[in-house]
Amino acid sequence: MNWRTLLIVLASAVVVAVMPAVSGAGTGPATTKTEGETSQGLRAATQINGEGLTVYVSVRYKAKCGRRRPAYRSTFVWQDEDGEEAGFERDADAWADARVSRKRFGRRLAIATGRMSGGPGNPNGDEGKFRITVRITNRSGRETIAVCRTGVQSFEARSAGPVG
Repeated sequence: MNWRTLLIVLASAVVVAVMPAVSGAGTGPATTKTEGETSQGLRAATQINGEGLTVYVSVRYKAKCGRRRPAYRSTFVWQDEDGEEAGFERDADAWADARVSRKRFGRRLAIATGRMSGGPGNPNGDEGKFRITVRITNRSGRETIAVCRTGVQSFEARSAGPVG
């Protein structure tokens, strides 16, 4: 090994050792992930930031589409965003949000409208209610093929530990 290679290896080692201290890694508030189930028996997850505020909610759901159509199954995500216009509406510990999500599958387009509200239900997690309506259309979105609804469902999530 020549002296240039040795110098590069030593410089790289110093940079790697100093990088976490310079970037402030580990000094910010920790985010806690909670996991649980919906009233349909499907997965629910939330994330709570270091200040104790819920910033992310994800639920799996099954929406009934009528007597002769199969149920529509998917995941809906609400995420608190920074900014004045976007984000969860908060009132003390409670929060609420409404979103629209579009998903293509095959020659169809699913337009899901979801509303949820909740708050801390126990010391280590969240609980809340949600309602999702899915309109399945043709590719252009002009012709409605089916409308699927979950009705009012609930979820409960308990702490699964820090997000890492």
